[in-house]
Amino acid sequence: MQHASRVNGIPPCKSEIEAGACALWARAARGNRAPSSSLRLGGVVLTTLALWLVAGCHAPAASAGASHRATSAPPRKSEPALEVLPIAAAAARAEDPAAVPLAPVESVPFTIPLPANVACKLEDATKSPPSVELGLSREGPSFGVMRSRSLVARIGVDEREMVVDAEGPGLRLRAIAIEGSLDLYATAATVFEDMFVPQSFAELGVVAGTTGGIETSLVLPKQITMPKRKAVTARVPCASLSLQQARFDAEDALGPGIAVAYLVPDATALAATAGGKAVAMLHPRGSSLEVKVLAREGRYTKIAWDVEAVIAFGWVDKSRLRPAPSGADEFAAGGLGLSGIGEGNRRTLSCEGEVPLRAQVGTRTEIVGVILPRTAIEILAERPYAYEVELPTTGLEKDEKAVLLVDKEQVASCSG
Repeated sequence: MQHASRVNGIPPCKSEIEAGACALWARAARGNRAPSSSLRLGGVVLTTLALWLVAGCHAPAASAGASHRATSAPPRKSEPALEVLPIAAAAARAEDPAAVPLAPVESVPFTIPLPANVACKLEDATKSPPSVELGLSREGPSFGVMRSRSLVARIGVDEREMVVDAEGPGLRLRAIAIEGSLDLYATAATVFEDMFVPQSFAELGVVAGTTGGIETSLVLPKQITMPKRKAVTARVPCASLSLQQARFDAEDALGPGIAVAYLVPDATALAATAGGKAVAMLHPRGSSLEVKVLAREGRYTKIAWDVEAVIAFGWVDKSRLRPAPSGADEFAAGGLGLSGIGEGNRRTLSCEGEVPLRAQVGTRTEIVGVILPRTAIEILAERPYAYEVELPTTGLEKDEKAVLLVDKEQVASCSG
């Protein structure tokens, strides 16, 4: 709409707010003088506010010396008025959630809350925290994978979600870890359901937070089957859990062995007690048949079987076992040594001469190399005529199913 022209140099007033500015101009006109600088400034400010905030009606001001009102110009063809809304009101009308204006960054709280009752707070203290897939819920979908320089995961009592605080260069995040993207690891030998022990590299899942710990799950390898389920559970204290693998000897939970034997290749029932009901079935065909004998009672033998990331132990009928092959006593004990050495008590040897190195995979043993003088030799377990060893400074990373061996006579004169 075409607005009226100025009257005596006074702009037309379009609202009550702008009318204040017009009054200032009118007073100045009655005194035949221009408004002072302060009046001019006040008028400009009020007029500007009015133009931004109000699309009001046309209300022209009257001249001080005139007996008639200023007449409006003939109306032109109607045009849509420009509606100027406050920002918040405009955003409220927007259908796109992204159009809602954000508060200043320093005042934005995380909208994913921390658990009200925290069961465990797990903080990664290493220089290379694990990457984690993050989303708005445990089930996903995810919005990205974060490899952070610091990571803290919290699990609430009776909750399954892990709320993750992660920080990277120039970024801090709080979100939910997608199920299966952030694993837990035991930091000490832990028994699941009285018959299973995870190795240090076994990945544990979250069932729910509990007071002072987490109910965790351990998926069994395909060689161990149970009726209607594929995992076992245990309540693990927070202090015995980590976001990174820890070094410990899983056999600490078993006690000393008294002999070595071999399973028959066919399926074998495993019970929690001698002569008790079968809890699980062992399927060793295609895997190592070797077991550690823990005890004997009548026609039953208590064994420990190391397969993939799990040690299963319990009672079997002794008819399901075969003795160690004749002549294999020197290097036949495999991954379950007859005499394990706890990590805190392990010896490290240093030899002035070269030492032959044997490798055992399954029932086959070969000399595969020579350990050079003054190389650190860490003893893991003792056998009648040999030591199971690791070579931590050489860059050789042993496969979990293999065993490295040195002859006792060859290292008898070594220091350590």
